[in-house]
Amino acid sequence: MANISALEYFRAVEGRRLHRKVERKRRRSRKAVANMELFKLDSELTLIIDLGYTNAMNNKELCKLVRQMGRVWGLQKRYVGLITILLSPCEKFIGESRRVLTGFDSFKWTIMYKNIEQCSNKRLIYLSPDASLAPLESLSSNEAYVIGGLVDETGRGSLSKDRAGLLNSVSCESTIYSPKE
Repeated sequence: MANISALEYFRAVEGRRLHRKVERKRRRSRKAVANMELFKLDSELTLIIDLGYTNAMNNKELCKLVRQMGRVWGLQKRYVGLITILLSPCEKFIGESRRVLTGFDSFKWTIMYKNIEQCSNKRLIYLSPDASLAPLESLSSNEAYVIGGLVDETGRGSLSKDRAGLLNSVSCESTIYSPKE
């Protein structure tokens, strides 16, 4: 065993202490993120995801949709009072979701195979990415918000806006981020 001087020994010990201190801070910050408080909504908010077009999607679009549904599940876990209804998913979507999303069958989603009018007695508002529509300004517990159409990479147009027109429902632009001027 090589002899090390007392100075080298104390430097090594001090280095280990600093490393442990940094690790403790990292661990605390990771725990803080993991134990993030749930946000309780003032009232229940109904979100209907219309999956009636999933048969027309190619595999790439379907995989993107499944990953987006995983994000929706993350929001539903965090925001108490968010009710999510999956409307008319095809078997291809269900199979891909079970493959990609761990625990998909235990997610607290309601899966319905009904017409859109039958799944909620609230007023329906279709959210569309179409920029020609008026943006959604506020949320209400008396309304059910419908997200539908495709993760459209083929340019088929705004299917959700067209579907809202067929059902005589209101359609709004679903702005995620709108810069203030």
